[in-house]
Amino acid sequence: MQRYLRLDYAFVICWGHELNFDKIQLIDHCQKKHDIGIHRSQNEDLILYKRVFEMAQYYTLKENKIIHMNYVGQNTFLFKLFSSQGIEIEYSP
Repeated sequence: MQRYLRLDYAFVICWGHELNFDKIQLIDHCQKKHDIGIHRSQNEDLILYKRVFEMAQYYTLKENKIIHMNYVGQNTFLFKLFSSQGIEIEYSP
């Protein structure tokens, strides 16, 4: 099972210059906070890796999910989770 997420290139272009690398904070609409490790690879990809698997387990996420992240500043993002069909999923485990 994959234990990291590679962020879309459009995200890298838009927000890569704003981030201090080490970790970001993701906050769901219920105010549950997740501190996630972030790394810039040699080919400039942004990789979320520390605690991503734990977050996926918390929300019982399987493959083909979409994470919409809204930057609010200081390495913090509000996020929503969607199915591959675009339906927002339940946030409670």
